Amino acid sequence: MKLTLGRAAKEAGISKPSLSAAIKKGRLSAFKNESGVYEIDPAELFRVYPKKTNTNMEADSKSLSETNPVSGSGLHHKDRGKEVLDLVLAERDKLIAEKDRAIERLEREKEEIREDFEDQKEQTKRITLLLDNRSSGAGEWEKAIKALEARLANQEKAEKDREQREEKILRQNKALKNTLQEERSRGFFKKLFG
Repeated sequence: MKLTLGRAAKEAGISKPSLSAAIKKGRLSAFKNESGVYEIDPAELFRVYPKKTNTNMEADSKSLSETNPVSGSGLHHKDRGKEVLDLVLAERDKLIAEKDRAIERLEREKEEIREDFEDQKEQTKRITLLLDNRSSGAGEWEKAIKALEARLANQEKAEKDREQREEKILRQNKALKNTLQEERSRGFFKKLFG
């Protein structure tokens, strides 16, 4: 039977956001059903987040009562005390191992949260830059368009000035050609004596 995100988080003893982050980062496989809800295989969940062993008080008291020195097991008081001590030490070692696993899991979650936070900071930075560029970009576009309009106006003025100069030069050329024509048509003596 597949587990929902909430149920899987409870089974693993972690928060839903941490479990969701593990899925997004690919550390934990999960599938979305037709309604968009994650379904997580328990074996996959416990592969990444090992299942806790049963360390409740009943189990402890049961294991201790089986070797209780008062129960009349026939062992000497010294042997029974050593056996109880061994059981207590074994239980302590089990609890220490569980604590170490829990610390490891919390360290992983802390690292995932830190990475998520860094990702969010980076995204926020990029969005802020985009927004700044858009707002300042509008002013830049306006400046560029105004500069282009000014260049076009200057080019039009320069074009008119050039056309006027060409007309003036053509008039001067025509006047010079007419003067040259007149000079050629006058006779030699007229040219000499005026």
